[in-house]
Amino acid sequence: MRARSYWRWSLALPLLCPVVSVGVGWLWGRVGEPPLVVSQFLVTIAMSGYIFGIPYAVFAALLLLAIWSRSLSAYKYAALLAPILFDFLVIGCTTVFVLINGGQAAQAFGSKFLPFYVLAIGLGYAYVGFVFAGAWFLAKVDVLRDAGAISQHSA
Repeated sequence: MRARSYWRWSLALPLLCPVVSVGVGWLWGRVGEPPLVVSQFLVTIAMSGYIFGIPYAVFAALLLLAIWSRSLSAYKYAALLAPILFDFLVIGCTTVFVLINGGQAAQAFGSKFLPFYVLAIGLGYAYVGFVFAGAWFLAKVDVLRDAGAISQHSA
């Protein structure tokens, strides 16, 4: 597998994990009730996709367009910066939404929404850590390799 392909596909991880957690929770629920810690973890991951899924999909598409023909190191830097950039995007969009709608929106998205901003960064860096660990492992087992110099028309 080409390294750039791996890093490109890694942008989909925050969209896939909530879907997988819903499936795992549903399957586990058919067998029996999962332990409370597992249930809370699955719900947290699923709700992160519900709350941040569409904004993240737009963010990931724009980020992918910005770094498509860049070097492999640019992909790694983008992965390290993505959670912070995404959090600023969410805060900015929320601020605009509150300013436009005021009243009830200010109550819903004011200080009560602060834990979600922290959750976005925490989950973002958990995903980044998972992606870097996966890249390290795949490189160790010689599955992931750099294709060398990148051309303008690389896929």
